[in-house]
Amino acid sequence: MIYKMEEWVDLDSVIGAKKSRADIAVSPWRLKPSVCSVVCKSSCLNQPSDWGLTSGRWNRKLEIMKYIMILGLFSVVAACAPSTGGSGGGDAATVQSWNRVEGVVEKTTAMGGEIIAKAEGREIFAVIKWRNYEASRDASVSKWYGDMGSPPPSYVVDSLLLAVDGKGISIPKSKYRYLSTMVMNEYSANPMSFNQQGKKWRLLVDVGDGSEGWSAVYVFDPVAGTLLSHSVEDGAKVHNQVAQ
Repeated sequence: MIYKMEEWVDLDSVIGAKKSRADIAVSPWRLKPSVCSVVCKSSCLNQPSDWGLTSGRWNRKLEIMKYIMILGLFSVVAACAPSTGGSGGGDAATVQSWNRVEGVVEKTTAMGGEIIAKAEGREIFAVIKWRNYEASRDASVSKWYGDMGSPPPSYVVDSLLLAVDGKGISIPKSKYRYLSTMVMNEYSANPMSFNQQGKKWRLLVDVGDGSEGWSAVYVFDPVAGTLLSHSVEDGAKVHNQVAQ
């Protein structure tokens, strides 16, 4: 190009200074883009030698401009292309960040159960109780998690207790009242398990099966005796986080 962004000179000022086109080509003065466009159309293309540019140099400049445009186009395409993960574009592999707590003692009754674990001198236990669904008490629940094709379910969780050394860790009823099942047997009556991750523990309550399988997750700190978080997630996804 024959102009620089930081040095503008109008064609009128150049002509006023009685500069020839050859003088302009070698001068440190440069033309505004609009002026350059006009001059090039009338002079550069027809008489490139008048501007100190041979036809060979002019062709090389055009080639360079073409390559710059092609590289710019490839950059735009690369930036817009969707990124893919290491698993061929699917979800990244689930990190197995939790460990199954060994030596858990389980007790099951007709409508409930409990699990007891001992670790680092502490006794940690959870108790679950079920009851029959009652429209007068449960109709306000907008979403149920369980194995039913459509609500209402047959059984719902009546209470869920978690304690460390006899001291309860509060789990609000609003965080378990939507857990349900259609069938009550030894497996659905006590669907609980413990996982550990460093100093953190979590209680899992599994409801449903297959595509309707869910895990209610209660992460807690057994030392502080506090509930850290709660969520209801796809059961298979949750259990894939547990190292076998």
